[in-house]
Order: sequence, then structure tokens, then C-alpha cells
Amino acid sequence: MEKAYAFVETFMQQRDIELIHAKDCPAFWVDWREFDEDIADYCHIDGLTAETCDADNDLGYDLFFSYKGRKTQVLFEEEEITRDPALQAINRVIMPDYELRFMTDTLGGDVLAFIVLDGQGWQTLAAKYGKDALDSRFLPITDDTTMFGLSFGEVIQSINA
Repeated sequence: MEKAYAFVETFMQQRDIELIHAKDCPAFWVDWREFDEDIADYCHIDGLTAETCDADNDLGYDLFFSYKGRKTQVLFEEEEITRDPALQAINRVIMPDYELRFMTDTLGGDVLAFIVLDGQGWQTLAAKYGKDALDSRFLPITDDTTMFGLSFGEVIQSINA
């Protein structure tokens, strides 16, 4: 997590999008076609696991993420399947120990970047750079956060905001 903390701090100071593309960047990329259960591995959190179970639904399965005795189900939306519900579920299950955030500078593509820090790290960075400034670059993920499900117009509006 030290490497992730240093990356976020450097990114807040330099605001250089190229840092995200560096080989040693601790952020990870999620493609809109990704298998949801694989995203848990990208977080590099010991004990975070994914489990699929057969289910009588449109997908034919339910997906659960578990961490430290906590378990949460991915709440897929029937209208459109995106990676958003999996990312939301991972964040629910790892908090308050860790927090997964969306790197908003990658908005607009079909591959988006995310980064995990411990809760204290995010609090320290918010105190140093301001909560609004930090959150605008590293968006906290809630059950209402839309990342992959944005329309083209919404992406353009967010980029220009």
C-alpha cells in the first residue's frame, strides 16, 4: 500500500496523466468486458475472494465477494451489465480496512483505472490536499457510482466539469 499511497500523492502534486501509464503504477485497469470475478485479484488484497454460485436468474449465476468473514453479493442490474456492480461490491466488502477508488482521469474509454489504499491513507491524503480535490481525481465508489455505465454525453459532461 505504500507504493499506492506514494503514487496518489505524486499524482495529486503533478497531475500528470502519463503517471497512470507507467509500468510500475500501482493502479489497475478494468476493461468493460472483464470477468467480474477477476477484478478481486487485481486489488492485491490478501483474503479478498470471488465466488460464483449457480442461480435461477438471467445470468445463470450469482457472484459474491468475501473478505475477513464478510460477504457481499454483486447486485447486477437487469437492464445493462457493466463492471460497476462488481466494483461497488468489492468496495463494500473491503471497507473500512481498504477503499477502492476510481481514477477519474481515465474516464472516457472502455478501460478505466482504479486504485486501492487503506482507509487511513485516504484520510491523510484528504487532509493534505483537500477532500474535494482528492475526490475529484480519485472518486470514492458507492452503490450509486456510475463508471462504465455512463452515456457518451455524460462522459463529455464529466470531463468538461
